[in-house]
Amino acid sequence: MLIPRTSTTSRLLIANPAKGLILYDTTTSSIWFFDALGWKEITTTANVWNITGNAGTNTASNFIGTSDNKPFRFRLNNLWAGEWNSSTKNYSIGDSAGASVTSGIHNVAMGSMALAKNTTGNYNAAFGYYALGSLKTGFSNSGFGAYALGSNTNGAGNNTASRVLCACFQQRGLR
Repeated sequence: MLIPRTSTTSRLLIANPAKGLILYDTTTSSIWFFDALGWKEITTTANVWNITGNAGTNTASNFIGTSDNKPFRFRLNNLWAGEWNSSTKNYSIGDSAGASVTSGIHNVAMGSMALAKNTTGNYNAAFGYYALGSLKTGFSNSGFGAYALGSNTNGAGNNTASRVLCACFQQRGLR
């Protein structure tokens, strides 16, 4: 069987392609099919990142990430688990970490629920479970450790808390 062969330009000019249409693209040297939503390339093992790792990688051309100016998103069980966004300079890792950001910029969240409710806050850093977890609009806050500044909703102006330091002070009777 020899399937139809065409260039990328010709493939993209096909008016109303039938769902399931398969062809060989001579420009990309690969097989493509139409799934009613758009053209999908059928890749070979040479064009994928294997879940067991890859050998012979070149750090100049092989990477996990995006090659356009789109955020790189993480999911666990198909739920938000973080995003690296070079446009807003927001970087988060952890389930629900930074998940609510709408227009906030320059935020870093590491840990489950860190900065989970932040929508418009800027220049915040949260490290640990629910660190700055309730913050919605505040700016220039830093929370280190579980629940650090966890109830702060709109604090602004260099608020900093560390659960480790707080625990040490409490053990010594200091506040």
